[in-house]
Amino acid sequence: MPMETRAAPKILVYDGDCRMCTQFSRVAEKRWLVGDAERRAADSFEGDEAVRLAEAGVHNELAVIEPASGEIRSGYDGILWLMRSGSLGWLTPLFARGPLAWLGRTDYRTVAYNRRILSPVSRSVTCACDPDLHRGYRWTFIVLCAAWMTFVMTVAAWMLLGGQPWLGGGLLLAWGIVALPAAAFPTPRNLDHLGHTAFIATLMTLPMLAAVIVRALVLITWAAGWAPDLVDGPQDGALLFAASAWGLALPLALWGCLRRLPLLQHSRATALAAALVLWTVPLAVVLLFGAASPG
Repeated sequence: MPMETRAAPKILVYDGDCRMCTQFSRVAEKRWLVGDAERRAADSFEGDEAVRLAEAGVHNELAVIEPASGEIRSGYDGILWLMRSGSLGWLTPLFARGPLAWLGRTDYRTVAYNRRILSPVSRSVTCACDPDLHRGYRWTFIVLCAAWMTFVMTVAAWMLLGGQPWLGGGLLLAWGIVALPAAAFPTPRNLDHLGHTAFIATLMTLPMLAAVIVRALVLITWAAGWAPDLVDGPQDGALLFAASAWGLALPLALWGCLRRLPLLQHSRATALAAALVLWTVPLAVVLLFGAASPG
């Protein structure tokens, strides 16, 4: 009997200069996700293959190649194409159409087009796969970062400081001021700077998020009677644990921020001004309107 020949596995092509992309490709290589797919960095291709990948937009989104037919699919559609051969293939029709497809495609492209902000590379490295600046996805990223920071800080003020109803409005006003130069002059440099600033601000919410989560968990534990009161009662004990969580998360946030500061070396004065605005404007709004509010 003639031996059956097995079709060559699909090839997942990723940005080899991006640590986040490299890690994703390693996870995707596992059989449970994409079957027997192989993975290769985009800069390992030469000749006609490199040209075809460039035309498919591999510098913006990952690509998937089927060696037998030569077909290439990029981005979110390429991921679904791979997943069909894995153990989760039965889920792909759910994410291939309708609102979930739109949401998945938008989320993926927001990450892919902003990957140099999420996972920066050394300034001394000349990347072979830098994404284009897509203003729509850059502003989507900035708005999401601003909304996340506003949400976390507002919840933290409510849980840790007894409520500051004007803080959220102050933060939104501050973000509007910080974003004004990039909105008025949307040059690549201004949009890159604002993107890095937004993500650094988001990283700095990690200690507050840790404090909020720990405080909530401690209060729930005490309310259920699973742990004795500490200090002068559950409120003080919860604050103590929340402060500890904040202190433990702070070095991680600072490390992430310090890694990104060299990316702003030509705009440090602007970065300092943005930081001052994000700190002082919300404080001024709270002091001004909070003091004027009855009670």
